[in-house]
Amino acid sequence: MGHAVMTDNPGANWPASYFIPRDFEIVQPLYDLAFLLQVVPLAENTEVSKYRSLSLGKVAHSLDSYSTGIFQWLNGELADQDVDYIPTPRIKNYISTILENGTLDELSSSFSESARGCSRLRSIRGLGKKMIAEFLSEHPNISEKLLIKTSRRSGLTGDQILAVFAGEIYGPWQSAHVIPPLMRLLHAVENECKHPLRYRISDLNDEVSPIEAPFQIFLMSDISQIDYRAVTRAISDTPFFSL
Repeated sequence: MGHAVMTDNPGANWPASYFIPRDFEIVQPLYDLAFLLQVVPLAENTEVSKYRSLSLGKVAHSLDSYSTGIFQWLNGELADQDVDYIPTPRIKNYISTILENGTLDELSSSFSESARGCSRLRSIRGLGKKMIAEFLSEHPNISEKLLIKTSRRSGLTGDQILAVFAGEIYGPWQSAHVIPPLMRLLHAVENECKHPLRYRISDLNDEVSPIEAPFQIFLMSDISQIDYRAVTRAISDTPFFSL
């Protein structure tokens, strides 16, 4: 059981720049699209669009960082010479869509939920694209043979692998990938409520240790200071989250 982290008035004394989406958040849908453009054809035994998938992956890798450079460049706060990679007009359009919707239309319209489950399997060490594609080709009747094979490769049980595929378990996550977006969401909720708020975050050891399991956020302030509508408004304005 993890410890509980307390946070008061998220962002009260933090600069506004802390709440800008990080580059790694923005490029994640690009990584996902590049990955699925390879895995889905493998599952369907069709030709892989290597140029597009590899170029998208290369772009995502070039832009990936813990900084906020992409957002600042897109908004004119950074000049071309201030960034390591200048996105093409097409990639710039992708980035604008991601910042507005939290994802790409192509990911939700062109790929099934089971295909998106393959993206979650990518987090399991030892599973390559071809093996992950087998889950998609066999879904919904995943064979015992495939589970045994992937268990040997990953060290996880078949049930654990299926749970990752279904989105029932996640992790581990680097805290730097979770804490800044989480604080941005809590700050947005607080702005909607127009009151300082106090939270308790359970099963979160500290701000630097890897996050191994789901955690819960409890409001420790007067419940009258917040309502469901404030949360839904905050989430609708914070596109990388969903309710």
